[in-house]
Amino acid sequence: ELRFLIPIIPLACCCVNLNGSPRFVRLVIRLWLIFNIFMTILMGFLHQAGLVGATNYLGTTLDNEKVNQTIFIDLLENLQTSNMVVENISEYL
Repeated sequence: ELRFLIPIIPLACCCVNLNGSPRFVRLVIRLWLIFNIFMTILMGFLHQAGLVGATNYLGTTLDNEKVNQTIFIDLLENLQTSNMVVENISEYL
């Protein structure tokens, strides 16, 4: 996963001689900025969009007055693909 590889980037930068060509240094800094902007958009907005949507759905679906509701999570293939179903617990009592 990428999140485990990102901490290696500062270590790799320590191994590169940035005192050489100023053109190379500018290129590395520009690529680093582009990568960080891209990852901010990807991980900050797109990757977390499913969690925000599920939270909003559960917040509007569950009634605070009804205490006999619960959430059942049906794991289909793995933890990344889950189907959340809100069902009335009285059916199971």
